[in-house]
Amino acid sequence: MTVRELKKGSIRLKKEAFARLGTAVGSLAERPAAARSAELAARFFLAAVLAAARIFGGASPFAAGFVAAAGSGIGGLFALLGASGGAMLGMGLGAGVRYIAAAALVYAAGLVFKGSAAASRRAFMPCAAAAASACVGLAYLIGEVSVRNVSVYIIEVILTGVSALAYASALDPAAEKKTGTALLYTAVTVMAALSEVRVFGVLGLGRAAAVALVLSVSVRGGAGSGAAVGAAAGLAMDAAAGGPPFFTPAYAVAAVAAGLFRGFPRWAAASAYVVANALAAFWAGGEYLLPILAETFAGSVVFMLLPGRLLTSVRERVEGEETMDGAERFIGYVRGRTRAAAEAMRAVHESIARRLPDVNDEDVSGVFDMAACSVCEKCRSAPRCWQSEIETTRGALNDATAAMLRRGELDGEDLPQHFRDSCENLRGFTAAVNAELRALRARRMYRRRLNEGRDARTEQYRGMEQLLTGVADALADRTDADRTAEKRLKLYLAGAGLQLHGGLFRDGAGRLHVELEGAGISELKHTENYIEKLSAAVGARLAEDAEASSRGRLRLLQAEPLQATVGMAGMRREGQRVSGDSSAFFKTDEGTLCVILSDGMGTGEQAAAESEEAASILGRFLRAGVSPELSMKLLSSVMSLRSEETMGAATADLMCIDLFTGSAGLYKYGASPTYLLSGGKIKRVRGESFAAGVGGFSAPDKTELTMKAGTVAVIVSDGVAADRDDSWIAPLIISEAGKGPRALARAVLEKAVELHGASDDMTVLAVAVSERKP
Repeated sequence: MTVRELKKGSIRLKKEAFARLGTAVGSLAERPAAARSAELAARFFLAAVLAAARIFGGASPFAAGFVAAAGSGIGGLFALLGASGGAMLGMGLGAGVRYIAAAALVYAAGLVFKGSAAASRRAFMPCAAAAASACVGLAYLIGEVSVRNVSVYIIEVILTGVSALAYASALDPAAEKKTGTALLYTAVTVMAALSEVRVFGVLGLGRAAAVALVLSVSVRGGAGSGAAVGAAAGLAMDAAAGGPPFFTPAYAVAAVAAGLFRGFPRWAAASAYVVANALAAFWAGGEYLLPILAETFAGSVVFMLLPGRLLTSVRERVEGEETMDGAERFIGYVRGRTRAAAEAMRAVHESIARRLPDVNDEDVSGVFDMAACSVCEKCRSAPRCWQSEIETTRGALNDATAAMLRRGELDGEDLPQHFRDSCENLRGFTAAVNAELRALRARRMYRRRLNEGRDARTEQYRGMEQLLTGVADALADRTDADRTAEKRLKLYLAGAGLQLHGGLFRDGAGRLHVELEGAGISELKHTENYIEKLSAAVGARLAEDAEASSRGRLRLLQAEPLQATVGMAGMRREGQRVSGDSSAFFKTDEGTLCVILSDGMGTGEQAAAESEEAASILGRFLRAGVSPELSMKLLSSVMSLRSEETMGAATADLMCIDLFTGSAGLYKYGASPTYLLSGGKIKRVRGESFAAGVGGFSAPDKTELTMKAGTVAVIVSDGVAADRDDSWIAPLIISEAGKGPRALARAVLEKAVELHGASDDMTVLAVAVSERKP
């Protein structure tokens, strides 16, 4: 290759480099001017500060690493200028030229190789920085070779590459959440650079900042995290001081002392840190005593003045360092097991549903055939009756079938006269037919009961499949955590200085749940209008769940825009000690009001036991989050199986109202009508199904409606309205609704007793929906 060709290649390389620089400048120019200027200024001053840092008596690896991390664009250029200025001001021209040359080589390497496959790799710039430091440092090492100098040289080369890697992670604009390690490394190296910048000749700015950092991590991350950060910061301070290791153990021990007071007010942790560091200062004595006391005091004051939002961010950085996802994997494992169990339940109910081939027991003529086989087989007239004159015989038996079925047995008089005259064993044949008829009825009853039991068990397993599938789907849905609201809640609690832990999530219906625990619960509850303040923090109106809250635990639920008031009135049948009716009403965690009324078959203790069992089973399913329709189906299957032994049954009347939307559902098994008052008009809702436990398994009657504010519902047992003229109920509801649910229920009951007497158990439930008051 000729000299001319080399010159042309060099010129082309320079043109390409400046073109790439122009591209970088253009891309940066697209950003807002204020943001662009602030970023360039920050990179310039950070590089200048890091260039002034000297460790182990003279090494300065951080500036070249920062230039490598800043890249080959205009930001890297400003970092290079800052590093050059900081090296000259901090070290003088003689010593500073070495690090200016290393930084320039790093920037040139990034500029020349920009866009190449090698430069796209994450390790390229750290390796380039280490190589530049090694090349320039080697020139200064020759002639001054010693064990110490070689060791410092190797450490400097390694730290230059490590610095480039850490600073790149901290400066990466695409990283939504910077890694704690990279931010910690950046912070302690900047503090190390400022450690020798003294105020009044005593207070080191970098070490005071390190005290505030270690205190923050200890209070928010605990003693372990604080000790690790304290050791890292102390190591940087010791390296910058160039003396024996003192700050490393002092900071770590003081961090442990402060971390022991995690969860206490800030002043307690700061006091523990000050005492521990003061002991270390008195132990060291000499030149360290006054600076350490001053720096510890200043850092503690800064820590006390830090906003709670910043401390919350520190905690998130510390706790976000977890790399294992054991909890998520366990949820996935449970989800898989739950789906497998649901599949097993589906296989079971499909297997049960596959019936055996049905025996034709509907053809009554079969009883005559079976009787003929047992009686006519040895009769001498059998060939005539069942062969030559079979049509005549069949006709005679068909004529007798209607009378036989009506009476329930065959009588000789049911048969035509010619058949009676020709049959040689009429009495025996009639007895055989009646025996086969009884057997037919027994088989029919057995198969009916068998099918009812099979249907009930099939629906139970189908319900279990649906329930397990719903649980698996809930575990698979990871949108239940409202991260934005949770972050706002953390910031509010941190700003208030409350040491609490817990969480925030939304259930399947979208309702917000807030659960907090810790020693600060009492302090929170003594805060004026604390629920309103928490509501403002999460962006939703909250209400305390008093049943789930305790002294050290607070549970809040998103408040429903609607509220419902329930009034109840009831009386037992005259002469009975207990009522056969059972009722219940409650609100689920999802904000749904459930009203249950069950009427046991008959009266007295047996009826009460059946209705209580039905209401209890239904309530447990609903409280567990099972849908109303599935809960009713499961109740029906359970009651069907119970009736095989107890011969009991119970009606089931269920109303569910979503207090967020007003949508409601009515579900009935053999229940009396329900009356709805809305807009001055009455709507009567009735069902057609049997009571739960009667007639085998069946789906409940279901009616969907809207219960807006001002709507009133009246639910009654059959002692009030079933099989009777209920025309009096509608005008009574219209006239009495304005007096409240309790008065309305009492008025309906009193009118029913007036009309029908106490001939049956009676229960009335009145439900009024209204808007929740602020």
